[in-house]
Amino acid sequence: MTSRLGRRVYVLAIEISLMQSWLSDLKISLFFFDIQYFIFGNLERKGQGCHS
Repeated sequence: MTSRLGRRVYVLAIEISLMQSWLSDLKISLFFFDIQYFIFGNLERKGQGCHS
């Protein structure tokens, strides 16, 4: 029982650490995506303005 609980806590700790690294990677990728979206969005708006 105690060994099972210990293993569960150990697995949970691994999952949390993986989740934190995954979340930090996600934040970084989202940050770059926001920058790209902002730049390309502005370029597209300028392009549409020129067309019309």
